[in-house]
Amino acid sequence: MGATPRPPRRPPQPGRAPAPAGRPPARSSQAAAGPERRRGLLAAALVLFAFAALTLVRSLLPEDLVVNTWERGSAQFGAFYLTLLGVGLLQANDNARRFVCFVALPTALVAALIILTGEGRDRPVGLALLALSVGLFVLLIGHGVSAARATAGAVVASLGVAIFFPAEIAYARAPREEARRRIAEWREADSAYARADLGVRLQAPEGWVVLRKGSPFVPADASEVVALVHEPSDARAVISVDPDLHPGEKVDAALDRLLERWRRREPELAEAGRSAIELGTLTGSRADVAWKVENEGFAGQAVAWQDASRTLYLAAWYETGKQAAALPAVASLTAALALSKPLTARIAATVGVAAREMPQLTPRAIELLVARRPEAEPPALFREGIAAISIGFGGLDRETARDMGEINTALYGQMPAADSAWMEDYVRRVRAAQATTPDEDARAMRAMAASVNRLPETSRAHLRTILEAAVASALRG
Repeated sequence: MGATPRPPRRPPQPGRAPAPAGRPPARSSQAAAGPERRRGLLAAALVLFAFAALTLVRSLLPEDLVVNTWERGSAQFGAFYLTLLGVGLLQANDNARRFVCFVALPTALVAALIILTGEGRDRPVGLALLALSVGLFVLLIGHGVSAARATAGAVVASLGVAIFFPAEIAYARAPREEARRRIAEWREADSAYARADLGVRLQAPEGWVVLRKGSPFVPADASEVVALVHEPSDARAVISVDPDLHPGEKVDAALDRLLERWRRREPELAEAGRSAIELGTLTGSRADVAWKVENEGFAGQAVAWQDASRTLYLAAWYETGKQAAALPAVASLTAALALSKPLTARIAATVGVAAREMPQLTPRAIELLVARRPEAEPPALFREGIAAISIGFGGLDRETARDMGEINTALYGQMPAADSAWMEDYVRRVRAAQATTPDEDARAMRAMAASVNRLPETSRAHLRTILEAAVASALRG
């Protein structure tokens, strides 16, 4: 039998090279993706779309519901990029598939490290990332994905997405929840604070908590009157009173001293500006400050106001990253202060009477004594003056000390001998910090006033000048 004739070979078309023997014609990447491969790409794309959508929702949640540790613009860009990758997978784009696999592998390694070395609140985030990255890797590796493999990969990756966001939100909220727990431990039962002797009344505004003494939220300071913390922004505030008296000092000079003390704790603290501030019926001085601690930025305000020779302060500070919530909170705290000048009122009521009972002291010296003991009656103020003068004499120059000795000789010389001896014993006991009775204080005050009034006017004036300097030296601190 003869061979069956073969059909003639079709000549190649002009301009087209013949296909090499044994190689099929090239197809598009989408056409090349068979049903098994498209199954994995579709599942992975849906996982990325879900992650992108939840990322966008997470960035838009209000701060009082979650702690937005993500910068909103960055989160939205991330959601957009995940969507683009998902679209690339739907189009069977090999570059998109390789990129997702490339990212999934190191993510899985990092997640495993978090699980092995992290704390309790870290591990759910690590587990979620591990499930997500492993699931995506299973869906995208290789060129064929069976139905069972696609189902397993999709379930694992979806579990990762479902777990990640609740776990991440809980992780972000944990520090705030811990802070709230600690605040609750140190919270005063009453949200109002009042010190009539200092002229400070405060009803804590919304979000502010009055703290018990010794709380760890503010630096330990013996001059502290009341400390507060603002729960939503973690801003801190302290009202304090200067332990030393500074008669005649301007409020800006007092504010300088507060900033100097603050700078000892925070060496990088810098003043950003200063202005007057209305505190109800009082006027104070405010300085805006800023500093850094280990690259963490902080800002705050220092406010000073005066009541006679006594200075009070409000210091408030917060992290600059929380300024949007903290700055209005500090403003509300300042506005809530109800201040008065009880010391000024007490001095006005006392100085006139005390000046008649103690002609050896100037009104300024009496003001300093009243500032030290606002509720004291003139006999007790007299004893306080003797104690202060005894301390202040140590700072007198030699000539002034000699003048004082001569005046003392004249004072005691004008007293009856019994009164002079008794007065010398009384002064000795006061200098030795021994107890005296109110009757003894009153008797000594009357004896001294009678003797001072017998001095010539020039001697009385010189005595007042010397004693004012001694009292100021002793009571300034």
